[in-house]
Amino acid sequence: MRKKTKFRKDEVALGDSDTDALLYKRDGWWQLRIYLREEGKYLRRSLKTQSVEVAKERGRILWREVERDKLIGKKQFGLTVEQGVEQYLAHRKDEVTEVAAGGITAERWATMQSQLKNFLAYMKAHRDDAKLRELGKRDAWNYFEWRRNTAQREPATSTLLNEQSMINACMRYLFERHEISIPALEFPKIRLLERNDAQRTTPKKAEYAWMISAMDKRTQAKGEMLTDVERYKRKLFECFVLISAKTGLRTGEQYQLSWSEVEVYAKDKRQLAEIRVLATTTKVRKERTFVAACGGEFERLKGFTHDEGYVFSMDGGKTHITRSWLHRAWKEMMDDVAETRISTARKAELVPYSLRHWFITQRINAGAEVAQVAALCGTSIMQINKTYYHLQKEEQERVVMLGFDEYDDWEEDEENY
Repeated sequence: MRKKTKFRKDEVALGDSDTDALLYKRDGWWQLRIYLREEGKYLRRSLKTQSVEVAKERGRILWREVERDKLIGKKQFGLTVEQGVEQYLAHRKDEVTEVAAGGITAERWATMQSQLKNFLAYMKAHRDDAKLRELGKRDAWNYFEWRRNTAQREPATSTLLNEQSMINACMRYLFERHEISIPALEFPKIRLLERNDAQRTTPKKAEYAWMISAMDKRTQAKGEMLTDVERYKRKLFECFVLISAKTGLRTGEQYQLSWSEVEVYAKDKRQLAEIRVLATTTKVRKERTFVAACGGEFERLKGFTHDEGYVFSMDGGKTHITRSWLHRAWKEMMDDVAETRISTARKAELVPYSLRHWFITQRINAGAEVAQVAALCGTSIMQINKTYYHLQKEEQERVVMLGFDEYDDWEEDEENY
């Protein structure tokens, strides 16, 4: 853009004639106009004086402030909340392939997108087109209540806390780049339920049996005229569920699994599977290899699918199934479970990740060491102890009650004696 070189009587350039800052009069009052090249816009400010000398002094002060802001990367025309979120996600996407150096997985980045999408929906409903600089600390105060009222199923407390953490990670990033004036948004404190989310979302034995029964009927599809694609989808989903319940894999780890990471072998007349989870597909960024009793399910998969590329795929292993594909198939299965078996409210609590809770619960109840379960599932002993404390408490109660019947009988004999 060409700079102004000729001025009217009511216009004054700050500095030499090549400057981008200009004083001009409007209705008798002096104004300041600065062209911001980086932003491609004019910044206009009223100087609130009719004196040209006072206008020059105030104009130079404001001009110097603008130049100072340029040096630290601060913009005069701030980003909208949506633009800020897009900038943060683009920054985090660059970390996706740097797992060895402490980066994030593609699955983790997709979770970030989902969490911040919810935040943007909230902002659109409450402060559409708001600029980051306009945000106050309490502009997300009603976020938890809004999420509970608008979600298809009520989000778990841990989900809300994770979303809060992600939103404020985004805010800190933007604060450090001078795009926002506050380092974090404030949220009301929410108390974790005494009945933790793992306990709430773990199916009971009867519920698991009803789910498997409904899924089996869907796969057999007696009396239904299914397309080849639909029949394949149901069989693939059934294998996914059974393998998930026998491995404790996180859903993202499982649907990103490739055949090159699975080895099936026989031991003591049972088919086992050695599974390698790559660092690039797990949220803890640490590779692990473990053995699971699901070799038969993998062999069954090979019988009607493919044996190269992704294990769980609808196109011969070229691409893996998605989270949305999995949740749609899960909902279809749950819809086929009778209301008398599992209520609608209870169905809303059970999700594909519930199968990981199911596996851990079954292993602990079977007497497996916590350290062994943690190693199988790629988590820490502390996390197992924290999340599944209710199981350990039940076991402790069982242990301390051992022999009490005999003790009660002895006391009764003492009284009779």
